Amino acid sequence: MQISKLIIIYILSIYIYSMKFNKFIMTLISIEILMLTTVSIMLILLSKLNLEFMIIYFLVIMVSESVLGLSLLILMSRIYNNDSLSVMNMKW
Repeated sequence: MQISKLIIIYILSIYIYSMKFNKFIMTLISIEILMLTTVSIMLILLSKLNLEFMIIYFLVIMVSESVLGLSLLILMSRIYNNDSLSVMNMKW
């Protein structure tokens, strides 16, 4: 029952992430919600297999991803003076 609620939250967070946000901070927040639901699902599934220590590796990757996103947000706000994604030229 609990895992089905988490899967619904996961699907909703993917939907929120796919929406076109103007602000970079909103994109980062939606990615964090996605990662938190992933951690919750992994914790439930790995606890049944007695592999809770594996969640630490995923949390380390999640924290480094968050730090990278926040540093990009700070860099972008210093260069462009706002965090609007429409200011950036997103051509690869």
